Amino acid sequence: TPADFVELLPVTARQTALREIARTAADGVARAQEIQDAGRDGRLLFYEMRYSQCGSGEVMAIRRDVTARRLQENRIRELAYLDTLTGLPNRASCIDQVGATIVELQTLQPHLAVLQLSFDGFKRINETFGRSIGDAVVRATAKKLHQCLAGADAAELATSLSRIGDAEFAITVRHAQPDQIASRLSA
Repeated sequence: TPADFVELLPVTARQTALREIARTAADGVARAQEIQDAGRDGRLLFYEMRYSQCGSGEVMAIRRDVTARRLQENRIRELAYLDTLTGLPNRASCIDQVGATIVELQTLQPHLAVLQLSFDGFKRINETFGRSIGDAVVRATAKKLHQCLAGADAAELATSLSRIGDAEFAITVRHAQPDQIASRLSA
């Protein structure tokens, strides 16, 4: 029975599953949903539920574990939008964020500034001391920039920091004059 089947599901998904089973039984349209649950070890698990009519008013329900696929999708998303060296948003993420902010701010009319920081001589560091030292310099720079931007007014300034190139960073600042953030970084 449907009630027996939904007992196998997390409490939070039971009502939705019963509703989907009833809808499928009534109209014969196959349906799917994804649910999540905490496993016994506390890890988040993802399941795909599929419902199809297989007789007069009877519904077949299939639950498939899609946790591995979901974790892979999340990792791909991280790789697409995060710089693996610094953990900061990357160029693609920065462009998406700036575009979304511009659309959002068109109605609000506050200020938006995008500052680009590029470090001369970085190639020479890599060539002279090696890539591992160059990577350490980039990580240290990212950390220092992040510290400079953090503080009591960071939330009201709505700043974000992205790595957009080998030795290039972008700082997006909302609700502030560009000179405010420039003076903060020069300190």
